[in-house]
Amino acid sequence: MTRLKKGKLPTLKDIASETGFSVTAVSHALKDMPDISPATRKVIRDCADRLGYIANASATSLRTGRTNTVAIILGDLSNPYFSFIAKELERIFEQKGYSAFFMHSNEQLDIERRSIIAACSRNVDGIIICPTQTPYTCDNINYIRNLHTPCVIIGRYFDDIDMNYVLSDDHMAGRLAAQHLTERGHRKILYINTPIYNSSSRQRSEGFLEGCGGCGDMDITEVEFDDFGQYFIREKEKIAANAYTAIVAYNDIIGWDVMSRLRTLEMSIPNDISLISFDNIHSLLPLPFSLTSISSSKTEMTTKAADLLLRSMKDPSTPPSRITLEVSLHDRGSVKPL
Repeated sequence: MTRLKKGKLPTLKDIASETGFSVTAVSHALKDMPDISPATRKVIRDCADRLGYIANASATSLRTGRTNTVAIILGDLSNPYFSFIAKELERIFEQKGYSAFFMHSNEQLDIERRSIIAACSRNVDGIIICPTQTPYTCDNINYIRNLHTPCVIIGRYFDDIDMNYVLSDDHMAGRLAAQHLTERGHRKILYINTPIYNSSSRQRSEGFLEGCGGCGDMDITEVEFDDFGQYFIREKEKIAANAYTAIVAYNDIIGWDVMSRLRTLEMSIPNDISLISFDNIHSLLPLPFSLTSISSSKTEMTTKAADLLLRSMKDPSTPPSRITLEVSLHDRGSVKPL
């Protein structure tokens, strides 16, 4: 039986010595190549498992020019929306023979740049990113482009950058929210947007205002969310005095925060005030409360993004594509007709 020195990883030669097969046969068996019989393959694989053999990824990368790894860079992995996206992408790429590793930017450009550098220093074959956005710069995305690393942007877009995108139709999502509220008689509305500049926040807000444009008696107040609840403190008196009949939240996370703060006023949804939001996280979690929400299919988004990246990694010369996914409203009764 082969004895390995402490700290020394087994090699193909060690497995060959143990089993009596050639190094070539061992290599072909571990790659599931058809020139090796199933019986021989089993003997070699059993030996490899017993010895604790791990393929040398660096050597493989030098030989093939590929690492079979992809990087997924998202805004905040503690957000269930991003967590589901990450889980689905990992599942898809694993089925395709790729390892995925995940980083989050915390919506900060410097953290995002470090994540991109870390990914590229590991010679990943491609990147999927939900980018941090500001009105002033898109340097990080241009940095990826200059490295010629295949990349797909998911969930957001830049007006002046031609790349692979998979997006929800956020403008239509905003219009659907407006339609749902106005058809139920709501005219006095508080819109709580994210303080983070991104294409989704802009498109949802613009779509909502456009959707309300046909109603001449609309009274819409837009405020920015903050983690400390100052947005609610500023509007609390008006909310308690029924100055608003409905609240629109930029996403479900903000919607949940609103729900929690309304309870401090002993107000219930939808009896005292209506609430609608975006992302439809309720489809992923068995939550004990209801919230009407608008979203595209997250499974379709991850599948399309993975397909685009795989295509770009196979042929980097393929022209970029922009895929916009349809959105739908999931009515859970949190908006009351007036």
